[in-house]
Amino acid sequence: MIAHTSPGMTGHTTAADALARAGAETVMGGTSEQIAGAVHAMATAAGSEALGPLPAVSSTVGGSTVVALAAILTFFVAVGLSIVVTYQVVQGYRQTRARPFLFLAVGIFLLAPAPMLLRFVLANATSVPFAVRSLTAAGAELLGLLCILYTVYQR
Repeated sequence: MIAHTSPGMTGHTTAADALARAGAETVMGGTSEQIAGAVHAMATAAGSEALGPLPAVSSTVGGSTVVALAAILTFFVAVGLSIVVTYQVVQGYRQTRARPFLFLAVGIFLLAPAPMLLRFVLANATSVPFAVRSLTAAGAELLGLLCILYTVYQR
């Protein structure tokens, strides 16, 4: 928010005050490009006059904190459950040593927890482009489906 002194209170209006009033609407409801343009215009037009501290520009994307926390919690629960299912199938393979159980376990892992973890790690730990993240996760899902199909159609 831009704070300025009202002309009625001080008896005079500075260029910074006039610019602040004119740009306040843009800063309060504009996009980041509009805000940057308004701040630049105010600083340029004020010339040698001191504007004082520039307004802090912040925006919130994604809704409330409760919704964000619920989404994160749901993500980790889904990853945990998919790892539990994969573990149970691995236990079945260890007991029977049947090769289809092994391919089923690998398929389930590549279909559920692997793409979720890849998306999470690649999006947060490195600066990997979106296309690479999407293709990597989709490739893991495809390999998982192929492993499961191999299990289903194996004779």
